[in-house]
Amino acid sequence: PDILALEMPFLFDDYKEIDYVLDQMDDFYHTGYEERGYVLLGWVDVGFVHILSQKPVRTVEDIRSRKVWRLADEPITEVLFRLAGVTSIPLSIPDVLLGLQTNLVDVVYAPPAVAIVLQWFTRVQYVTKLPINFTLGALLVDKRAFYKLPAEEQALLRRIAHKHMVELTKLTRSENAEALEVMQANGLKLVEASTDDVQTFRDLVTQSEAELTGKAFSTEARDLVQQHLSAYRQAKSP
Repeated sequence: PDILALEMPFLFDDYKEIDYVLDQMDDFYHTGYEERGYVLLGWVDVGFVHILSQKPVRTVEDIRSRKVWRLADEPITEVLFRLAGVTSIPLSIPDVLLGLQTNLVDVVYAPPAVAIVLQWFTRVQYVTKLPINFTLGALLVDKRAFYKLPAEEQALLRRIAHKHMVELTKLTRSENAEALEVMQANGLKLVEASTDDVQTFRDLVTQSEAELTGKAFSTEARDLVQQHLSAYRQAKSP
């Protein structure tokens, strides 16, 4: 669950921030997975999430007047949409395309490459340019199986997994950029979010984080992520 501390909306500005924070949090997440019975062999991007909609979504009022999909049992959007006064319909991922086809929902969210793979882009007309949040996946192995390997083979597996997960992350980032262009080539229009309403959403995220911290993810995870992100930004600033 502490992975969710990395997936709060508007947390990261770019991939360099993500890479730095993940590197600094490496021991924390390795330990967390070990305690739950897994060995973490590497991260891979799912990508920055965009809003996809049948009508333009530029403002808070736009999204409040729509039927918005929410991933069932996902705590961040559950709290955020409730605080924002957004009507959300919880569905599992396999049910979303049917929901779009039957007008059960008319707003969804996903990284561009995911929207293409799942064919959601065929049922919407607009993509909000502003990314909402960053999502990632992990390569995990049951530690009971992993520690049956000889020590030298454990080390070899870690090296190979790291090498290929780094390559996969680069590929995923490239595919997400390409997918955004493909969607526009297929007639989807990019829309700009209202500056004022972006700040409104940021304020709602702050309220959501206060409710989620200590419940959906630990205070320690939230504090460490913020600490490393602040350190990176301070070092980068002139």
